[in-house]
Amino acid sequence: MGLGQNDRGHQVSASAIWATTLLAALYLFHTAIYIWFQLPNSRGESAPAWLAYITAPTGIFLIASALWAKGRPLSQRAIDQWMGISSLVVIANVSIHYWTVGDIWISSTYALVMIVLGTAIASIRWFIVLTLVAVTAHTVGSYLIPTIDSSQMMLVIGVDAVSVSISALLFITRRAGLVNLKALRVETDQKQQTIENALALAERTSSDMQQLIDRAPDAVLILFGNVIHYANAVFLESIRLPLEDVSGKLISSLSIAGNVASSGPSRITFQRQDGESIIFQFSELTNIQHDGEDATLIIGRDITSNDAELQAKLQLADRMAAIGVLASGVAHEINNPLTYVIGNLAAMEDQQDSFTGAMSEKDRNEFLELIEESMHGAERVATIVRDLNALARSTVGETKASIEQTLSSSLRIADPHLRFSAHIVVELDSLPSVACCPSRLSQVFLNLIINAAHALRSPNGPQTTGTITIRGVRSDASTVRVEIKDTGHGMDAETQRRLFEPFYTTKAVGDGTGLGLYYCINEITQIGGDLSFTSELGVGTTFVITLPIYKAETELLPPTTNSIVLPELAILVIDDEPMVCKTIERMLEGQDITIVNDTVSAWKLMQQTSFDVIFCDLMMPGQTGHNFYVQVEQEMPQLSDHFIFITGGAFTPETMAFIEEKRDQVLQKPFQLPALQHSIEKLLLRQST
Repeated sequence: MGLGQNDRGHQVSASAIWATTLLAALYLFHTAIYIWFQLPNSRGESAPAWLAYITAPTGIFLIASALWAKGRPLSQRAIDQWMGISSLVVIANVSIHYWTVGDIWISSTYALVMIVLGTAIASIRWFIVLTLVAVTAHTVGSYLIPTIDSSQMMLVIGVDAVSVSISALLFITRRAGLVNLKALRVETDQKQQTIENALALAERTSSDMQQLIDRAPDAVLILFGNVIHYANAVFLESIRLPLEDVSGKLISSLSIAGNVASSGPSRITFQRQDGESIIFQFSELTNIQHDGEDATLIIGRDITSNDAELQAKLQLADRMAAIGVLASGVAHEINNPLTYVIGNLAAMEDQQDSFTGAMSEKDRNEFLELIEESMHGAERVATIVRDLNALARSTVGETKASIEQTLSSSLRIADPHLRFSAHIVVELDSLPSVACCPSRLSQVFLNLIINAAHALRSPNGPQTTGTITIRGVRSDASTVRVEIKDTGHGMDAETQRRLFEPFYTTKAVGDGTGLGLYYCINEITQIGGDLSFTSELGVGTTFVITLPIYKAETELLPPTTNSIVLPELAILVIDDEPMVCKTIERMLEGQDITIVNDTVSAWKLMQQTSFDVIFCDLMMPGQTGHNFYVQVEQEMPQLSDHFIFITGGAFTPETMAFIEEKRDQVLQKPFQLPALQHSIEKLLLRQST
């Protein structure tokens, strides 16, 4: 069986060509010597001339075949067949020559043939066959020559043995070399294939990585020092420059503000050719190897729009904070005089007989009408002040709202927007109260209802056939869901995406600020609720408000209109407004009341006298009621549950937090007698438990 029969044999064909050429040259040489010089053999005979006709074609055949094989990528099987045929031809010709001439010197040609077989043949079977043929021809030919004696015969056998041994050794060595060569070739091919596969994989990975980086949503920069070596498509498109105008540039040469920080994230502002600025927030530097050199990788995101939105939100927050502080101050200043105005009006109403005893019937009726109108006006002012307090988030006791009441209030206010453009359908189940400020919830309803009314308008005028449906249901054990649905023109994708952005509006200039829905979603999310919507062009929009159900067991100062009979009490009133103190004294006529206008005087009295009830204003010049209570808790803790705090509004977060903590002990200005009596009753009940 041949070795490597399917392999190309150009690696071994050179030795075969060399061996064939040498064989032909020697064969022609010694034949020419015998014929040319007429050398006699052992019998004294000269070689016949006709041997040239046999030798010449054989030599020419061998040389021609060697020249033909030169440079051809022959397979090992083809080389074996070629060398086998050539060897048989030579053996046949040498045998004729040997038998004819009968000279022992021709045995060298047999030896040469056998050695050539070991250097050129790869098939072990073919090698054995050809070697046996050569040995047999040589041995048999020697026996047929009568002039060869036993000593010469032993020489022939010795030549054959040595030739076969050398040929076999060459064959074995060469075959082992071929086996190793084949194994080496296989291993080399495998390694080459592995390398090629790795290179192909690396190229694919590099290509995929390049596509991934180029298609990444963020900007990617590779820097050598502070010099840009690579920038992906996102960055180039953002700053609107080609890579050749960026590569090799210092990043600081392209920026107008900021630079790459050595540690931590970086915020860099670039300026486009059109003059527009763009802001990138870059990640912290990451050390990498790029093109065999140390480099750094940074990944950035365009935050230009976010930055503008953030600035808008901060501006809005500043405005709202300023409005809140202003509202708190205004509410506090109004509530103080409003307290004694309402108190005095209530006293005049209660004691109307004393004031109108000498009046005529007409004057008496007019007097009572004036009191009633004044009380109505004062209560309206009190409602406005409560709304101001709600705006400042300092409203006490307004964490429970009725869906029906707040919605009714919002519909009344929105009536001018609805009267000629919408048919209102209200479907409310029996709903529990929700944990929300009523005025703020009313404002949310109002904004959404007015938006729905505007959505019903057609470009050519009001749409009179539109419908706004308001549906309220209890969605689960802890939430209530209110839907406000209109049959308007709906919203496109861009409007839906930006709907809750501050200052974004689709209304004409002057018709809207773009803060209504921003206010709504902030109010609802801050109380733990949710505001969502669905919209379809030409069909309409539905807003869904999810609100948490109110779960508090007690309310702060629940409304009551019935007077309460109180026991005789020692009461201390601490307030910097003398008129408020006088109003409380008048309302609680018959009780033992002591009035002071500052906490220093109150502290001295409390050390000398025992008081059952202590009314203390929270916002006073000097020491506030909050700080005064902290002092009492530390030094006279037995009196800490004797306090009722009265307030017209809170300015600071600390005071607002204190009001929330002591909400059962807080009385909101302005108040009337039933609320005042109820606060004392609750205090006494708390003391007795």
